[in-house]
Amino acid sequence: MEEPLKPFTKQTITGPDQLRQGISLIRKEVFVKSEREFKDNIIAIGAPVYKTKQRVIASLNIAGLVNRIKPRGKFYDFTGIRLLRY
Repeated sequence: MEEPLKPFTKQTITGPDQLRQGISLIRKEVFVKSEREFKDNIIAIGAPVYKTKQRVIASLNIAGLVNRIKPRGKFYDFTGIRLLRY
């Protein structure tokens, strides 16, 4: 990728280097947080589902409105579902 991506919001990752750094972080952290990157009022957390250590067979995603999902210390509170925050 040599040209910037189309931004959806002010938070959208558009630069090639920024995207590569984000992908590298996802591989280390094993999940990703998207906060207002696609829609201004949406926050989401996604994670791969592995069949083996190297083979991803699916992914999980939880999304909700920013005003209903609040960071609480190291966690995001998805009304009863708690996920570790990075």
